[in-house]
Amino acid sequence: MNKKEFKLTGIDIIMCKAFTGSEVVFLSYILKRNNESASKGNEIIYDDEIATAIGKTTRTVMRTRKTLELKNIFKIIKVRKGRTFVNTYRFNWKKLEQLGAEGTKAVYIHRDSNTNIPFYVGCGNTETRPNNMKSRSDEWKEYVAINGLPIVEIVADGLSCEQGIKLENETIAKYGIIKEGGILVNCVTYSTGVRSWTEEQKMNLSKTNTGVKKTPHSVESIEKRAHIIKIAKEDIQPIINEITERLLNQEGALIVDEDIAKRYNVTPNTIKNIRNRKGTRYSKYPQTIKLVKIYKDFKAIRYTEEHKIADSEIKIKRRAKKRRLTSEEIREKYNIAS
Repeated sequence: MNKKEFKLTGIDIIMCKAFTGSEVVFLSYILKRNNESASKGNEIIYDDEIATAIGKTTRTVMRTRKTLELKNIFKIIKVRKGRTFVNTYRFNWKKLEQLGAEGTKAVYIHRDSNTNIPFYVGCGNTETRPNNMKSRSDEWKEYVAINGLPIVEIVADGLSCEQGIKLENETIAKYGIIKEGGILVNCVTYSTGVRSWTEEQKMNLSKTNTGVKKTPHSVESIEKRAHIIKIAKEDIQPIINEITERLLNQEGALIVDEDIAKRYNVTPNTIKNIRNRKGTRYSKYPQTIKLVKIYKDFKAIRYTEEHKIADSEIKIKRRAKKRRLTSEEIREKYNIAS
């Protein structure tokens, strides 16, 4: 099978069930680029270009690329270009077509290794979920702590999400859950492994969990999340204005960060990220000040167009050094005006 015979639309929905969120957006982008190009599956795409397009860090892109390569979705071919080597993606079209034609879910049973009696029924990705012994419920972990690791039995694999949920529900109903007189440690009698729940499913889950005592682990997690507060979007610009005014009046950056953080009930690091325009929420706001080191102290000055050009030059030189190219080649590649 070659690129011309492959249709991306056939795997759009299945892709979300076969891969993690980062893998979905990564693969969607490089497949889109590959389909738009005239080359036969050997498109040159840079990591920082992918990171910018999908809104992830370069480190996440490199990790995701490695994972997909291990899954045999594509091969990375190193090609010399100029003074450095670049990555080209050679796709495994047969594997992608298979993912589009078949489901990727498996229904499995965990059996007691001593008695061979089923104690858990689940549904997940064929390659990973049945043998995953870490991301499990407290009830599952308590059972395994007493009786040892389970024997894994695959009831059926190669199922679509809908087929997997249906078979999982039927298998759970066959054995029953403990709190309803059965033998399974499953929390509910129906699958909740659906990415988008209907209102009826939400109501069923609400009824099931009403009156159920939360475990100490759940209570601790809820309490931790309760303390996490995000800066409201409408508060970001006023905070930037205050930071600018106070630093230009020669107040210390650390003192300003701590003072504002207390008023907004966030960590000083959050205010520091706003000051440095670090992160996707804050990077779109234009820089207003620059800290300059004078002897042993830092002094805040207004961020001018000259500073912007100087910072741009530094970034170009760093990128050129990393890719072993000249600054002119970087400007030409990314259409940066000199």
